[in-house]
Amino acid sequence: MKQPVAQVASAVALWIGLALAPEVALAQAAPAPDVLSNETITVDGVSANFVLRLPRTRGPRPLILALHFGGTPTAFYGRGLIANLIGPAFAELDAVIVAPTCFDGSWLRPRCEANALAVLDYALENYPVDPSRVLVSGFSMGGVGTWHFASKFPERFMAGIPVASRPTASEPLPTIPMWALHSTDDEVFPIARTRDAIRPLLARDPRCVFEVISGVTHFETARFAEPLTRSVDWVRGVVWEEEPDSEPLIEPL
Repeated sequence: MKQPVAQVASAVALWIGLALAPEVALAQAAPAPDVLSNETITVDGVSANFVLRLPRTRGPRPLILALHFGGTPTAFYGRGLIANLIGPAFAELDAVIVAPTCFDGSWLRPRCEANALAVLDYALENYPVDPSRVLVSGFSMGGVGTWHFASKFPERFMAGIPVASRPTASEPLPTIPMWALHSTDDEVFPIARTRDAIRPLLARDPRCVFEVISGVTHFETARFAEPLTRSVDWVRGVVWEEEPDSEPLIEPL
């Protein structure tokens, strides 16, 4: 006896549903993109803008001060830095991330420095963060800013993680642990000058790491995200003294 068309169609639909179930489950299990919000606070009568990434999990989380690269900044210029580099690289930490905006062309300039510190203080007071696990990280101009903040304000950070940059010659090298990421193909900050600038730091402080990659040019910001994930084990194992998942790859001098 032939089955009614409706029954056949129903059976086929059920079979297709069962066949696709694993893919549907995987799609449902995939993490949603980070939700970023634009925030503004007032510092000495002047507005300070920043982009905020809140954690997915409850309880005190690490806090990352993310310093953006150069260019012509818009009001919330750090959004691209979090979305393309800092967010993906440090996803495993599920940190609170704040990315202030610098309109003066350098994180070393007084207004940019003051605004960044004000945003940092605001985050410590208003978001679910662990004050003993504060990091500073940045790319290019933000990497130079990372060296600066780590050198000038060591009491505020557990570690600094600069990318595609080098410290300024006018400031002492930081005393806190540093994990620096650099490409041999960086045309803006040639690697030889960066290596020479931080060589004394690597010689005196075994906690510090100079991680070198190849095949990535300076302006390929997003391509630094994957190698930057290697710093997470270093943060956990060396800085926070947890058990790391793997040993960091250290470029020999």
